[in-house]
Amino acid sequence: MQLIEEKGKILKNIIKILFVVSLFIPLFFSKYLFFPFVTTKVLAFRLIVIAVYVLFVAYFILIKKVNFKKSLIWKWFLALTIITLIAGLFGVNSYNSFWSNIERAEGGFFWIHLFIYFSLLLYFFKTKNDFKWLFRVSLIVSFIVVVYGLMQSFGILGAITSSGARLSSTLGNAAYLGSYMLINTFLAFYLMILDRNVFWRIFYGVMMVLGVVAVYMTQTRGALLGLIGGLALVALLTAFRAKSKKIKLYSAVAIGIIVIFVASIFIFKNSTVIQGNDTLRRVASISTNDYTTQTRLLAWEVAYNGWTDNTKTILIGWGGENYNYAFSEYFPAEIFVDTGSRVWFDKAHSVIIEYFVATGIIGVIAYLGLLISAFWYLFKNKNLGVLEKNIFIGLLAGYTFANLFVFDTVNTYILFVVILAFISNTYHLTDESKEINFKGKTAIGVILLLIILIPLSVKANYSAIVSNNNLLKAESYAKQGHVEEAYNAYLVVLENNNNLTRFEARQQFSLFVLANYTSQPDYQASKMFDDAIFAISKSIEEDPEGIKNYYNLNQLYLRSYKFDNARLNKILEQKDKLISLGSTRAHTYFQIGEAYFRKGDYENAIIEYQKAVAVNPKVIDTYINVFVSAVMAENEELENETVESILKLDSDYFDNEDVLLRFVPMFKTAGRMDRVISDLEKLIVINPEKPEYYSSLAMQYVGLGQKKKAEEVISQLLGRDEQLDQQVEGFIENIYKAKVN
Repeated sequence: MQLIEEKGKILKNIIKILFVVSLFIPLFFSKYLFFPFVTTKVLAFRLIVIAVYVLFVAYFILIKKVNFKKSLIWKWFLALTIITLIAGLFGVNSYNSFWSNIERAEGGFFWIHLFIYFSLLLYFFKTKNDFKWLFRVSLIVSFIVVVYGLMQSFGILGAITSSGARLSSTLGNAAYLGSYMLINTFLAFYLMILDRNVFWRIFYGVMMVLGVVAVYMTQTRGALLGLIGGLALVALLTAFRAKSKKIKLYSAVAIGIIVIFVASIFIFKNSTVIQGNDTLRRVASISTNDYTTQTRLLAWEVAYNGWTDNTKTILIGWGGENYNYAFSEYFPAEIFVDTGSRVWFDKAHSVIIEYFVATGIIGVIAYLGLLISAFWYLFKNKNLGVLEKNIFIGLLAGYTFANLFVFDTVNTYILFVVILAFISNTYHLTDESKEINFKGKTAIGVILLLIILIPLSVKANYSAIVSNNNLLKAESYAKQGHVEEAYNAYLVVLENNNNLTRFEARQQFSLFVLANYTSQPDYQASKMFDDAIFAISKSIEEDPEGIKNYYNLNQLYLRSYKFDNARLNKILEQKDKLISLGSTRAHTYFQIGEAYFRKGDYENAIIEYQKAVAVNPKVIDTYINVFVSAVMAENEELENETVESILKLDSDYFDNEDVLLRFVPMFKTAGRMDRVISDLEKLIVINPEKPEYYSSLAMQYVGLGQKKKAEEVISQLLGRDEQLDQQVEGFIENIYKAKVN
């Protein structure tokens, strides 16, 4: 019996160590994976959870029984997990809902791991002291995260960066870091008032400051306002609930300072102080006129339309990781304002709104039930002091507010689950737990889950690592300009890729081909296109409702039709499908119109391009295609009408150097030499320092037989430098010798 207890204790300690290791996951990233900051962390989390579960099964078999309290929080978490799995099973793409993809790496498979993690965390960490060490470890990790982020910011020791000027550290995204540090700042606050050890208190104080600095430097508005709002709520609750008058006074002062600070940002938003600070400027810019805010609101409008699509979606949604289908179904045309617009969203960028789309009202009820039960436990918890409870209420409130504008990642999921376990176990600290024996249905269920999870985990994790690594190798070759090596590496990826990376791999391969085919001889470029078309066609076969696949395929057709003219017809053959998936996307009509244009059918091209104008009448890009087609069709009336429409949107549009350079070859092809000459003359006025504009204009005059005019134009370059003078004189001499071609 003693030997069994000793072995059980060893297993228990190993499991606890693995839980501690899981808190280091935010530090994990690998340059050998395609998404180094996301995939590495998710794979590590899965492996740790499987290891913990295997050891738990061994522990359970050894000691024969465990005592477990099925708290209200645990029940709501279980309900949310089950609903997520059911919604995914009956969703628009059940495979995607279960496995997700290499960029997000969530889905039902992840939720199973998360539920196991939460359940075993509840069992192995019972007391406040247990959680105090978990919180300490999290703060130590967050300290390293912040230091690395500061190294990124100041370019120290070649720290890898991914978010430009905004702090992202090892999490790879400023928004992810903002939410992560928001939580850790509150944990530092909690431990500061709980711990009496001077060394640790100094560390907590440092981490509170660093936490605020980190959130500030991420420039993530939701996280910053969530942090400020959460701290204000702590102060407000303390002002009402604390017994000490001094603490009440301090709390009131804190509230006043916070209110004045936030109000000042908006009152003085146009001041040099606010406008000269990136973070404060971003906060002050929050309005319905802000493009980011507009895109969020449009994304949420799509979510609402998707959720209310039919009775099934109202109840259980579209399935997890399927927001992109709802986004395409209800694509908001207003989101496209120019060629740089972000027109692809795979998340609603709001946790609660994402639940509506992914799991319907039933999933939302479960999620809200989880949050409400956590708040309820905190308000009624007799094992925590008033200030302790207030801090965690502020933490949950601030975190929930931040999540109104972003989505969770494995970094925040882990901490959120740890906090839920803390709230649950401190509430039930003295309550009796139910004894669960390792026999009968329980034993079968535990072993069966293990038998299912291990092969799934091995397959999913191993294949994901191999595919990620191969994909990164191919991309690395491409970036170095080694096209042949990259091409062969991509073929290896495609031949050995039947898991969650396959869609990403095919898309990346098609983008590689489009970016590099011009540098290859025709026979090689043709083969590259054949392989890319085959790959994307396979994606369409496996995911016939994914509009991005059709766009990718059409781009390949449009760039390779010289190898097979029938490819233009293939675009037109599937145009009804394309329109059914993206009737409110201007790009749908761009591609169909271009197919007609390339065939020389300018009239039908105009019809399609005008549909794009109807979808986005305030976007200049939609008119340009109509304008070019009208010129080629010699439809002068439409050409003039389109020019008027463009000038209403931008009166200086045709005085832009880049625009003129774009149109000169087009006018030349159309035989409109009057416009070629007038545009070249404009270019000389706009940028008189470029000799090539003078020589191009002179050449046009030579072609028209106006040699004297050509000489006048090219002579304007004389006197700039000796070498250029010699070239000009030679050019003039050749004009009259008829040797200029």
